[in-house]
Amino acid sequence: MPAKKSIVYLFWTCRDKTEAKKIIYNLLEKHLIACASILPEVESIYRWEGKIEESREVKVILKTVPHHFDVSCQLAQIGPHCAASAPWNT
Repeated sequence: MPAKKSIVYLFWTCRDKTEAKKIIYNLLEKHLIACASILPEVESIYRWEGKIEESREVKVILKTVPHHFDVSCQLAQIGPHCAASAPWNT
C-alpha cells in the first residue's frame, strides 16, 4: 500500500479577489501549493493599530504539503511569498 501523503491547509485573507488570485498564481508557479479555493466574501474582525476593526475580505484556502508549509515554523516556506504580496503587517 502506498504511503499516505499529509495535506496542510492554510487559511489566508485578502482585500479582494484580484489580490487573492495574484498570491495564488505566484504560489502555484513556484510549486508551493497544489491548489487554492477562494471564498468570495467574509466579514473579518481584528485588532489593528490598537483598535478593533471590521472589514469585508476574501478568504483563501491554500492546499499544500508539510515540507512546503510547517505550521510550527510560522509560515517558514509559504509565508515569505505571501507576506511580500500582503498589504499589512502584524
